Amino acid sequence: MRDRFGKTQITQKNKPTTFKRNPIRKIMIQCRYDKSETINFELRNQNCEIENVKLEGKYENKQAVNPYMPSWEYVPDAEPHVVGDRVYVYGSHDIFNGLNFCLGDYVCWSAPVDDLGNWRYEGCIYKREQDPAAPRIRLTNGLAAPDMVQGSDGRFYLYYFMGGTKMISVAVCDEPAGKYEFYGYVKYSDGVAIGKKNEPFQFDPGIFMDDDGKLYLYTGFALAGNPILLDGSKPTEHGPMCFELDPSDMLTVLNGPSYIGIAGEKESVGTPYEGHSFL
Repeated sequence: MRDRFGKTQITQKNKPTTFKRNPIRKIMIQCRYDKSETINFELRNQNCEIENVKLEGKYENKQAVNPYMPSWEYVPDAEPHVVGDRVYVYGSHDIFNGLNFCLGDYVCWSAPVDDLGNWRYEGCIYKREQDPAAPRIRLTNGLAAPDMVQGSDGRFYLYYFMGGTKMISVAVCDEPAGKYEFYGYVKYSDGVAIGKKNEPFQFDPGIFMDDDGKLYLYTGFALAGNPILLDGSKPTEHGPMCFELDPSDMLTVLNGPSYIGIAGEKESVGTPYEGHSFL
């Protein structure tokens, strides 16, 4: 047979019968990953047990499978970030059989960068109630998809949106998977939080620090055809927004918002996509 690593050669050797009705037959399998590496192992086909594993060659291949988290864990909207020799995954947090999405507090998982099949639960890193603007009712006002960036001060900043606030919040920690503390709200130079000047509804922030030290915030968008998501807020007409933030405080808008990436329905006039919500 053939696997995703290349050709696999199989030979069968009959072994003495040890059970009258259910004999055991050992299958000798040899997997050739490349010219310098071979894995030999025996498979007992009664219980699918593998034994006598031998790796030949100078490299050891490691394999990860999906889903890579345990079956009881739900972390959608995942954002992976490499810090040192580990990759850390941040995301929203769904609860099994929950009545809505994003009902859990933020958790973090990590794995060595060279072994993405060996994930470790880092625990709860931030609780909804730590945000001073957290609405009393959690069911419709959960913590949505976050993102993380390391600031020039070496600390780690978690940007997130919570239903009911209409703002982009920030938490900070000295470690990538430590206990984050509330830090503030992304704001204009006059101190007014973005989202409080009748801008289109924005959520699910993405944060990026460029090689030149400039810091950019990207926010998701909602169209007029999605009134449940909008929850009375102003829909976008032009797509997602981008803000340049001051890296010295990680909060203050220097430039923006500017619309990027996706043209809205107004821009579709005269194109083959005229009348569509976005291109």
